[in-house]
Amino acid sequence: MTAVKEGNDGQPATGSQECGRQRRVWLLEGPKAGDNAQVRALGAALRARGGWQLETKTLQFHGAELLAQLVRVPNRLGLIGPGRSALVAPWPDLVIGAGRRSEPVARWIRRAALASGAAAPRLVHLGRPWSRPAQFDLVVSSRQYELPSAANVLSLALPLTALPPPSVPQTPDSSAAVFAGLPRPWIGVLLGGDSGYLIFDATRARELATSLAAARGTGGLVIVGSPRTPAAFLNALAAALDGSARIHPFVRGGANPYRDVLATADRLVVTSDSVSMVLEAATTGVPTYLHDVRPRGGDWWRHRVEYRWRALSHRLVQALAPRRLRRDVRALHAALITAGHLRWLADGLAPFTPVPLDPTAALGQVADRVEKLVGNPGDD
Repeated sequence: MTAVKEGNDGQPATGSQECGRQRRVWLLEGPKAGDNAQVRALGAALRARGGWQLETKTLQFHGAELLAQLVRVPNRLGLIGPGRSALVAPWPDLVIGAGRRSEPVARWIRRAALASGAAAPRLVHLGRPWSRPAQFDLVVSSRQYELPSAANVLSLALPLTALPPPSVPQTPDSSAAVFAGLPRPWIGVLLGGDSGYLIFDATRARELATSLAAARGTGGLVIVGSPRTPAAFLNALAAALDGSARIHPFVRGGANPYRDVLATADRLVVTSDSVSMVLEAATTGVPTYLHDVRPRGGDWWRHRVEYRWRALSHRLVQALAPRRLRRDVRALHAALITAGHLRWLADGLAPFTPVPLDPTAALGQVADRVEKLVGNPGDD
């Protein structure tokens, strides 16, 4: 686990900053890039206002970390490595986390601070908590989740995010190279991967290939995988497209043309499973089309891949769990399409002028709530 302190200018905090009247904020980051993006976005918004000292806590979890969530009491049982011993005083005034893995850890931090005689840190959770929302001082959610209305629940149209400029390629020549030699329009395809009962198998690969073949015309295809994209899906997709696309699997530590595709594609196609990736594509101003990866319907039991633990457990949650634990990402998609930000790939790749999307617009509203929650630096 690493801890990085930052001052208001984004640089490492100086001694005078640490000794000043700044509020100490712990940003809990974990394995999910989308969760981390939301945490960083809110942290950056607070830092820009002044009076806040940010410290990033990078948490690592073991494979059975789900048990820590099921214990239902504040704990750090899911942490491995030095992370367990690095959560020590001086305790923060504010803890910001996202995703279920951070929940028992954030609550443990509050309990540990109180046990030491320090003031209780305020807890802000971004997204849908598995714990009851009343366990947090503020829950910032979005319309894809069915959380009950409450004074400490702020429901936004879109998840929080702060996106890097997609127009900046990885290297000066890389953006041109990624589509070099291919006919226009250049079509970039961004892939997510297995998520709950959304399984990226060979059948799904052939469905995507069929949709792309029907809509692309003579356009050149560059397809970019993500850490969640199964190799078998990419192999089946390549076979179904008969070698007519450039396919880049994700290689940890290797070159990844994801940002170059965002910077230079004439049109973008994104799988619907990743909200953060959909939002990032929609902010480019390039016509963006959603490939609808739906859960299988009544015949799901005929498919062997649906009996994986993650798929089965997700179906159980959607069917039996309280409404606050359910997710309907299609409601978010429908809102984006109705507003003119996106279109469905199934309707074709005809060019259109998308309505500009600014997913960071709500950051100010959330930062206002957090400042009221914690108080001003001069209140002590």
